[in-house]
Amino acid sequence: EEKHQPKNLKIVPSNMSINQRFKKFFIDASRTTCFNPSDVFASVGVAKNKFRSMAQQDAQELLRYLLDALNEEDNPAGHRPVQNESRGEQISKLKLTYIEHIFGCYLASRLHCQKCDHISWTLDLCLDLNIEILRDKNIETINIPYDKPIPEGEIKHPGLVYPSKNIKIPKLLYSFFSPEILTKQNYFHCEKCKMSQAVKKLYLKDPPRVLTVVIKRFTNGLIKNNSHVEFPFEMSLDGVSITPG
Repeated sequence: EEKHQPKNLKIVPSNMSINQRFKKFFIDASRTTCFNPSDVFASVGVAKNKFRSMAQQDAQELLRYLLDALNEEDNPAGHRPVQNESRGEQISKLKLTYIEHIFGCYLASRLHCQKCDHISWTLDLCLDLNIEILRDKNIETINIPYDKPIPEGEIKHPGLVYPSKNIKIPKLLYSFFSPEILTKQNYFHCEKCKMSQAVKKLYLKDPPRVLTVVIKRFTNGLIKNNSHVEFPFEMSLDGVSITPG
C-alpha cells in the first residue's frame, strides 16, 4: 500500500510583493462570496519552504510567518529606530507598521524587589500572547498596587494607571497576568541590591485592536493538555491594561 505523499504547492512567479498580494486578496474577497487565498498562502511558501507542501502545519505558525513577512516588507530590517528610556524602563521597539498598529501591543513587565523595594519596568513589542493552560500561582499573599496612577519615577510615560482590582480579568488571560514570585530558581537577581526575591507582574500597554492568543497545550514532556478553554471573540482588556480608556 502506497503512503500518501503531500503534494508541493505550485508557486506562480509574480512581481507582486506580499503586501500587494495581501491587499489584492482583500479587494477580491470584498467583491464576491467565494474567494481563494492560495496566492497569499503561496507567498508565505516563498519565504518558508515548509509551507510549500500541503502537509499539515500549525495554523498559528502560518499566521505568525505571514504577519512577520508583511511586517518586514513594510519596514525593512535596519530601518527601525529603537527608543531607550531612563528610570529603569526600556522600550525594545516602536510601533511603525500597519501590522504592528493592528496586532501589536507592549507587554509591560514590572519587577518589584522584595528586599530593597527597587522597581523596574521593561516594555516589549509583541504580536501575540502565549498562554499556558491552568498555570498554578500563589497570588493571594502577593501585594501589588491597584487603581492608582503609576509614578513617572517608576516608568517614564505619564498618564498610565494601574487597573482596578474590581475589574474582572477574562478567565482566558487570568493565569498569564497573575503576579508571581521570582527567586534564584528563576535566575533573578535585583539590579540594585543583587538579592534574589521579587514580584513580577505583567500588564498591557497600548492594547491591540486585534489580540492574538496562542494556547500552549503541550508541556516540556510533549504531553498535551486537552482541558476545555473558553475562547471569546470579544473581551475587555481593562483589567490587564495600564493605558487608560
